[in-house]
Amino acid sequence: MKLTRELKTGITFLVVIALFIWGYNYLKGHNLFDGSLRTFYAKYDNVHGLNTASVVRMNGLQVGKVSKIYFDPDTAEKGQIIVAFSLENDITFSKESEAVIASAGLAGGQIIKIMPKFDGTTAESGDYLPGIVEPDILTTVAEKLEPLQEKLSVVLTSTDSLMVGLNDVLNTQSRVLLKEAIKDLNGTVYNFKKISHNLEGFTKKGGDIDKTLNNITEITANFEKISDTISNANLGNTLNKLNSAMTNLDDLMVGVQNGEGTLGKLMKNDTLYVNLKNASRQLEQLIQDIKLHPKRYVNISVFGRKEKPYSPPANPNE
Repeated sequence: MKLTRELKTGITFLVVIALFIWGYNYLKGHNLFDGSLRTFYAKYDNVHGLNTASVVRMNGLQVGKVSKIYFDPDTAEKGQIIVAFSLENDITFSKESEAVIASAGLAGGQIIKIMPKFDGTTAESGDYLPGIVEPDILTTVAEKLEPLQEKLSVVLTSTDSLMVGLNDVLNTQSRVLLKEAIKDLNGTVYNFKKISHNLEGFTKKGGDIDKTLNNITEITANFEKISDTISNANLGNTLNKLNSAMTNLDDLMVGVQNGEGTLGKLMKNDTLYVNLKNASRQLEQLIQDIKLHPKRYVNISVFGRKEKPYSPPANPNE
C-alpha cells in the first residue's frame, strides 16, 4: 500500500500534536506513560520560589513532581498557598509525613522533600500532609552572621571610642613625655646589656665559681657532721640533766631567800654581821693600842722589870 503525501502529512501532524501534549503534561508534572498517579497536598505561608514541575524527592530519590500551586479558596485560610504534587512511586507512608520545601542547591531552585513516617494512618491520594519550609543556605548564613554583625558593630564602636580617648591622651605634652620615657627605656636596656655582658664574663671564670661551690659543699658536709655529733651525744639526756640542775638551783635560791641552811642564815641572820662588826672594831682598837703603847706588848729588859697591870686601850672612835 502506497502512502500518499497527504496521509504522511496527517500522521506527522498527529505525532507532533501527541508529543506536544505529552511534553506539556510532563512539564506540568504529569507523565502520561506512568499510568495512575497519587496526588497529595500541603499548605504553606510562603513557597519561596517553588513552581510547577519542581521535583519531589524522598530519601534523595525523585518520586514525583509538583503539579499545581494555587491560593486556598477558603476565606478562613486566606493567604495560604496549596501545593499539589503527584507521586509516581507506590511507596506508602503515614499522614504524619512532612512535605518540606527545601533548596536543591545554589542554582537548583526549590524542591519538596517528603520526610516519611510510617507510624499511624497510611496516607491516601488526596490527603493533606503537614507543610514545612526549610531555611535555605542564604537564610541560614544570614541568621548565623546576624549575631556576628552585632558583635562586630560593638567592637567597632569600642575601637572608635578607644581611638578618640587615645587621641585625647596623646596630646603634645604627652607625646614629649612618651619620647623621653622611650629614651630612658633605651638607657635601661643598654644597662641591662652591660650587666649581661659582665655576668657572662664572670661565668666564664669558672675556676672561682667551682672553688666557691666546693667550699659550700665542704661547709654543708661539716654541718652534717656537727648535726650527727649532736644527735649521737644524746642531747635529750643532757638537756634533762641541765633542766634538773636548774630546778635544784632554783630550789636552793628559794631556800636561801627563805633563810634556810647555812648560806641562808648568813644571808638573813644579822647576828653574824653584828659579831663580825664587833670583832672588826676590837681588832682595830688592838692595832691602834699596839701602835700607841708598844711597850705594853713587847717588854725587853736586861735586869728584869715589874710587869705593869693591863688596862684596855681607849676607843679611838669615841
